[in-house]
Amino acid sequence: MTDARGAPLRYDQLEVRNLNGLVATNGIIHDRVVKVTQSVIAR
Repeated sequence: MTDARGAPLRYDQLEVRNLNGLVATNGIIHDRVVKVTQSVIAR
């Protein structure tokens, strides 16, 4: 799982809220799903 930008979710910081969406996949297609998600958000 990553945020919609492809960055890993981090819980070792003072601010743990995720304000950038969430992408969860089977792993095999994750990079492609993040890329498509970013293109949709950019519209």
